[in-house]
Amino acid sequence: NHFGPIIEDEVLLVETLCEFSGQPVVVIAAETREAIRQAKKAIQADIELLHPVFTIDEAIERGQFLGATCTIRRGDTETAFAEADYTLEGVFINGGQDHFYLESQAAVVYPGEHQTLTVHSSTQHPSEVQREIANLLGLQHHQVVCISKRMGGAFGGKETQAMHPAAMAALVALKTQRPARIVLNKDDDMRATGKRHPFQNNYQVAFNRDGLILGMKVHFYSDGGAMADLSTSIMGRAMTHAENAYFIPNIEIT
Repeated sequence: NHFGPIIEDEVLLVETLCEFSGQPVVVIAAETREAIRQAKKAIQADIELLHPVFTIDEAIERGQFLGATCTIRRGDTETAFAEADYTLEGVFINGGQDHFYLESQAAVVYPGEHQTLTVHSSTQHPSEVQREIANLLGLQHHQVVCISKRMGGAFGGKETQAMHPAAMAALVALKTQRPARIVLNKDDDMRATGKRHPFQNNYQVAFNRDGLILGMKVHFYSDGGAMADLSTSIMGRAMTHAENAYFIPNIEIT
């Protein structure tokens, strides 16, 4: 039941551990919105509150990291800093963002013969929707066809996150052998789907009297939330783009 675009650490529905506020617990299939509202009232959850981690500093203190720690090195940063005329250091923090696509996450799934599914998904990544639905439902990949009619203005928010609602609709369509449709309202969408990462970057820069940068050290920390999703790739992009348009001869980026 585990899946993920890089690290398979996600579950479609909570099994024993609820890892973030808004994580989906059950799927309700109904013919009307009123029936859905009534079904929600019948759900009872017994949840024990554990110690939450809300900030990057708390995660660092507790050693809770997603993926392995990586380092990029070039040159001799220790010598560059020792011989530099000036050094600067500080912390740069930027908050997270919601992609806020105008069309919320949505999908409609039609069951066919021999347990086939045709999935119409508002996704930037139809091949992932196909693959993960097949894996989660125990189907062969050729039994799932994913169609994305058009896509614009998703801003990366439907690269992986569209898979979750599409899989929920596919689960219902497969079990009931009836078409199933899901459209998340904006509140539920923003609670349950991933975001652009908050970052906290600790930096040191060495430079001479002419303003030439001789060396740089940066520790990147991003808040990836409860699951990895694309966080390791985003971190890799941040690390390899840290120099921007410059070539700094001595760097250490972690």
